[in-house]
Amino acid sequence: SGAFTSVAADRDVAVSVADDSDAFLQLQGATDDNNEELPNAQYAQETGGTLELNFTSDNNQIEGGGEGFNARADTGVSRVFEVRNQGTQEVEVALRTSEQDDTDTNGVVLVPSDVDAPGDQNLLLTITAHGVDLDPVALDPGEKQQFSVTATVREGVTDDPDDVIDTDEITIQAEATE
Repeated sequence: SGAFTSVAADRDVAVSVADDSDAFLQLQGATDDNNEELPNAQYAQETGGTLELNFTSDNNQIEGGGEGFNARADTGVSRVFEVRNQGTQEVEVALRTSEQDDTDTNGVVLVPSDVDAPGDQNLLLTITAHGVDLDPVALDPGEKQQFSVTATVREGVTDDPDDVIDTDEITIQAEATE
């Protein structure tokens, strides 16, 4: 018979780790159709190879000199960052917090843990996929999805603890569809 019980064969494997802006799941400031950075991408910074959202006076990319969100106001910041599928198959992308990794949401709502708001005010951030009401968002290879941020600053904005997660991190999840 032509059967065998084992084979050992050496093969090469090449693997690299890339910054968020160069990875198979690219995370970067939002861009237009010509891959030019959009104005609100100034709030999305790559620090040490990792995308961070920075709406503070520490952000030296903000050309206008602003230092934060208005008190007692709702502020929408459209198309801040994007996720692009630079892999080989369709993926579903969703935003999560560590406490709700398996929960489908139409936007991540969080209270950054280190925010100083004036008086008795609170800050609530909502991060949603721009222009779509889907979660997760399906992306074919080469496609991107932009995300927007809404900041709500006012007294009592966090009265319902079930609606918010007290964290300053989000998880960007992508799973291949079959």
